[in-house]
Amino acid sequence: MTPDGTLHVDKYEAPSTALVERALERLGSPQHRQFFYSRLENPKWVVPLAARGAFADIPASTVDETGGARFEAWPQGEYLARMAGLVPNDVAAVLAHDQFKDTDNPIVQRAVVAAASGMPADQAQRLVNAICLYLSGTYRVYLDPEPLVAIIVLLAHAGQRKPAKKLAQAIYRPGGRDGIAEGAGLDPYRYAHTLPQVVSALKSDPKTLNMVAVWLDLWTESGVLVPSIRSMWRSAVEAGQPDAYDRMTYQVGHALVDAVRDLAHGNIDVGMPLAEILAVFEHGQDSIFERLALDALCHAAAREFATVRDTSEPTIGGPAGTVELALEKLTDPDLLAGEFRPEYVRLARTVLSQLTEAQLELWEQLIAHPPHLTPERVARRLGASESEITAEQVATHIGRWERDLLAEIGRDALPQRLADRLDELTGSHGLPPEAAQASARDFPFVMDISPRSDAELAALSPEELVAFVSSWDPAPATSFSAPSTEGLTRAIGRVIAANPAPYAQQADVFASFGPGYVGAVLDGLREAIGQQRIFPWAQVLGLIAACATRHDQQQDEDADETWRFTLQRAADLVRLGLNSQPGAIGPELFGAAWAALEPITKSRYPTCEEEQTYGPPSTDALTFSLNSTRPVALRAAIRLLLSIYEQRTEHSEPDSTQQTVATAVLAALDEHAGPDKDESLTAAAVFGEGLGTLLTAASDWTHARLERLLGPTDARSLTEAEQAWFETAWNVTLAGYRPSRGLFEPLEPWFMIHLTALADEHSEAATAVFSMRSPKQTLADHVLVLSVTGQLVDGFSNRALSALFEFGDTALMRNALGHLGWQLRHSQGDVPDTVLARFRDLWNWRHQQVKAGAAERRELLDFYWWVTSGRFDAEWWLPRLLFVAQDPEFDTHQMLGESLAQAAPDYPAETLDVFVALHKNGQTLASYDLLEHAPAILAPAMASSDAELSRRAAALADQMGREGFVDLMDRITALLGQVREGVQPT
Repeated sequence: MTPDGTLHVDKYEAPSTALVERALERLGSPQHRQFFYSRLENPKWVVPLAARGAFADIPASTVDETGGARFEAWPQGEYLARMAGLVPNDVAAVLAHDQFKDTDNPIVQRAVVAAASGMPADQAQRLVNAICLYLSGTYRVYLDPEPLVAIIVLLAHAGQRKPAKKLAQAIYRPGGRDGIAEGAGLDPYRYAHTLPQVVSALKSDPKTLNMVAVWLDLWTESGVLVPSIRSMWRSAVEAGQPDAYDRMTYQVGHALVDAVRDLAHGNIDVGMPLAEILAVFEHGQDSIFERLALDALCHAAAREFATVRDTSEPTIGGPAGTVELALEKLTDPDLLAGEFRPEYVRLARTVLSQLTEAQLELWEQLIAHPPHLTPERVARRLGASESEITAEQVATHIGRWERDLLAEIGRDALPQRLADRLDELTGSHGLPPEAAQASARDFPFVMDISPRSDAELAALSPEELVAFVSSWDPAPATSFSAPSTEGLTRAIGRVIAANPAPYAQQADVFASFGPGYVGAVLDGLREAIGQQRIFPWAQVLGLIAACATRHDQQQDEDADETWRFTLQRAADLVRLGLNSQPGAIGPELFGAAWAALEPITKSRYPTCEEEQTYGPPSTDALTFSLNSTRPVALRAAIRLLLSIYEQRTEHSEPDSTQQTVATAVLAALDEHAGPDKDESLTAAAVFGEGLGTLLTAASDWTHARLERLLGPTDARSLTEAEQAWFETAWNVTLAGYRPSRGLFEPLEPWFMIHLTALADEHSEAATAVFSMRSPKQTLADHVLVLSVTGQLVDGFSNRALSALFEFGDTALMRNALGHLGWQLRHSQGDVPDTVLARFRDLWNWRHQQVKAGAAERRELLDFYWWVTSGRFDAEWWLPRLLFVAQDPEFDTHQMLGESLAQAAPDYPAETLDVFVALHKNGQTLASYDLLEHAPAILAPAMASSDAELSRRAAALADQMGREGFVDLMDRITALLGQVREGVQPT
């Protein structure tokens, strides 16, 4: 057989013109076309079919209003794909037309890809541009990666490097939100599984290394690696080494690192200059590129040094250039940090024996006085401030670090005087951890290993626990299994959570702790609350107040930064304590609670810079407020006000002390109420979240400040910052509270302001809250729920309801009415008849408005939620469903089949009318739900004594059978038989 398959082709006869024309005349329905092309095996039909335009009618994809896509089948493509290996020139000539570049139907696109994968490279490369366009289109995820990879391999092996790399770029170049390539339907597993095949096929091109390195750079900068794990996700570049995070978690990144590493090694092995390879890595933004450079240098050095030994040449100094490059890396202070440790150690192990005396001395001086271990950084590692540690402690820490580095390199790889130095350090500081001798990393993050077990810590009194923590000096973290400060703090938290009372009773002894250990105490108490363990609060509140005051007096900015998170947890602990039952903070301690909270409400965090970086639109304001110190304290202060109010309502005589506390809390809140007081959007979110509480607990104060919190009710001009603040407070209020008259009445002016502004075009990104509903949708939800629950006066004449439909656009009103039905569908228990009557009245009103031309029918297209709620009689919903089903844009969303089947026995004519309308709109054959229930929907009409109704149902069933639903009549007949036998149809 020849490469183009001519021997196979010769077995077939070319069809006559008359035969081709007769065949095409009979292919009127999709079913006939499917049958014909699926069984056509003669490759000599390709050219005459193409000449008569059989392949020119390419179906386009369609998208409905909700974003759902529909794709019409194209059986011609299956035939062309099968023929591609037999008559590649003929098939390529058909598929190379521009119309195939422009198609957005993934069924057609898959056929083109399948055909290209079965052709020789010369023909396949003609289709690469079209395939790349598919890979940048909307439906790229529907393309199968396997034939795409086959095309790349085919082209690469045939020397077609340019189209092969173009296609590889389209598939593997990261660009998605999760760092996965946006090119094809590549989940992380498929990406990692197929990438080695592509890289292997392209490895002979020296530029492939640069291309794949760019992919890795894009992946690391895509946001998939959060800052806390950027230096840990890949423990070692070297193949076969375990990872800190298993490969399932970051499969794309691991596959790219492996590919870049192997390409670099391969280029070194074929003689590519090492400097050129290292230059590729210089452009990478992430530390992984520096580690890849160290790995490549190590590979080159090991290879060259082996060559030197094999030729019996002198080893001192090593091959020209390699040792110098290695020494440059070994003496780079930045590379002494833990994230570079595995590759740094391997390079040192390989190169140290090749250094001259002067070079070796230069490196010795560096590791004896490592620039990255300043007193300040050592203090941080020890969980203290710089002022709290001694020079001796710093020297001890550095000595242990040097000992562990030399031990990881290994005695056999050390020159004699460095081996002696290792012995000296071991004598001074003890043996290195066992993990260090096995090339463990100097991880900045370690496992939660405590120097004492939970049982041992629980046996200590609070004073003894403080003494132990103060005296314990953690060794440098050299492995995951080394005892660590993090491990000890977590253990303390667990011990306190299990038995909080004795620690709470003596909480003041923990005031000498640093922020990490104070945080552990607070976390333990938080956990105890969750487990409903009771403990006394007086000393705990005193501890928080003491720490807040200590933080308030802190001059060290780094220490201030550390304390902020501890005080954030402290403020939230107070809030939980006010909420908790049993064991809540009692009224006699409200003053102490405020003394603890007040300094924290004055925290400068979040700063303006932080909010610009991490706040909206990166994170919505409410979520950001939950993770920032000042807003957490303000939230707790509002909860304290509610506790005082609740206590006051229980006792007729007001408590003067509590009133004093309430006055102080309100004064503090007043300092943040409004953008002119506190410009942070987190403050706006806190007031929005607490507005209902404030209206209850401090009604007069809150009413007097509504304009400061929600904005002016007149037409006053506002700055952009003021507008964002007021909108944030308003949107959080709506998202946080259920619709109620108690909220609507005091806020009615603002409801009207926002309702009349519905038509305004402006971005909601900066003021949106974390919710499945947008601010506009939430506003509409409030008004509609208030209406159907009878909380709006004047019925449909209510100005809020009228404004909603006057200013809300059709898309919003469709969404709101649909969501109202969704809420009804998911409601639990009985719904009062009066409420259901208002639902019907609301829909009837909108129905009449549409029929009168005052509204668009699209407003009603989500009626399927109302139907499937099961709350309404079919007599009411069937004619209304028919009205919306006649709209070309109506979509059943696979939901109406069961409801129609249940209604059909009692209302066969009305149900048939709806089904006919759905069929005309193409819903029936596109909906599995309708096809599944079609027999039960049509059978009652076919069995009807109304001859015309029966005829119409039978005609529709016959039509659907000819369109492909071949067993419909059999299933209807079976149902009719069950009816005649008195059996309930199934």
